[in-house]
Amino acid sequence: MKKPVFFVLLLALGQFLFAQQPGETVRGEFVLKDKTLVRYTGKGGETLIIPTTLGITEIGTGVFGRSTLQNFKIPEGVTTIAADAFAYSKVKAIQLPSSLKVIGEKAFYGCKDLASIVLPTTVERIGEGAFCYSGLSQIGMSKQLRLIDKFAFYECTNLANVSLPEGLRVIGDSAFYKTGLTRISFNEGLNAIGTTAFSQCTELIGISLPASLATIGDQAFAGCTKLQNIRISTNTSIGSNAFQGVRASPTLY
Repeated sequence: MKKPVFFVLLLALGQFLFAQQPGETVRGEFVLKDKTLVRYTGKGGETLIIPTTLGITEIGTGVFGRSTLQNFKIPEGVTTIAADAFAYSKVKAIQLPSSLKVIGEKAFYGCKDLASIVLPTTVERIGEGAFCYSGLSQIGMSKQLRLIDKFAFYECTNLANVSLPEGLRVIGDSAFYKTGLTRISFNEGLNAIGTTAFSQCTELIGISLPASLATIGDQAFAGCTKLQNIRISTNTSIGSNAFQGVRASPTLY
């Protein structure tokens, strides 16, 4: 009996997607291109320890997107976790290497089971939407962190407390929009807080902004209805409606 045309096409598509492409190297369950992990072909299980012997420097785009694996150990030598690398996956715990520098755009987007993560001290950048809509309640920040890009923690409603590192320079637009923050500490060196960066953080109680802060974007703290204690330097430029809906008036110093 002839196979239905749809089945044949589907089978052909699957063979194409999982076939070795030009420039790729297969190492067991891992498919590499140069020093980037581009595919994982393993099945089942809950834990994946990626071997250091692979010599990779990057977890490629979407490699573990929608994966059902729950626990990961990323090997030393990896400097970049690329866009969508773990997006919508079932990851619960991940051990990151001390070599890591960049967490890419939407790398952990929609990872509802990811409750906590510790960033190694080498991480310099958290990309756009990196943890957006995730289940994070705790995060250990890197001492070398310079940029938290826009939408990085957008609607992480379980995230209650964050201690920002001294080296941080920029908090992007909507980076902490509608999170569960009650307190957040800012350090000297911070230069800019983007538009709607902390908007709708309805549990946020008090903030003291550093003298190094040059700009606060439009509606940066709009809708933070419980915000009572606000200290801002007279040298800081405050955007339109930055504190819209906040009852307390900022204290200038």
